[in-house]
Amino acid sequence: MATNLFPHNPTTGNTYSGDNISRLVAAQEAAGYPTAEWAGYGQWLDKGRQVRKGEKSSVIVMFVTKKDAKTGTEKRIPKSARVFNIAQTDAVVAVADVAQVA
Repeated sequence: MATNLFPHNPTTGNTYSGDNISRLVAAQEAAGYPTAEWAGYGQWLDKGRQVRKGEKSSVIVMFVTKKDAKTGTEKRIPKSARVFNIAQTDAVVAVADVAQVA
């Protein structure tokens, strides 16, 4: 299976789009990250990975749909989110695994 070269989120399977592509490619190249896998802090935790202390996030823009309570019309509102490259994370070691090593 070919590796996805475009910035993508391995926790959702989605590929980033729009300006987020250039933002994340630039961040990846500047930092020298070997892969284009990006996700939020909580998403990495859910996948058993911990963002290392002191790592800096990259900002992306996503759009959320809000419905006006009075008119019922829907609007797409831009919202910023912070993501980390997988190279900024470490696999979480379970306490039971640490006890076996000791």
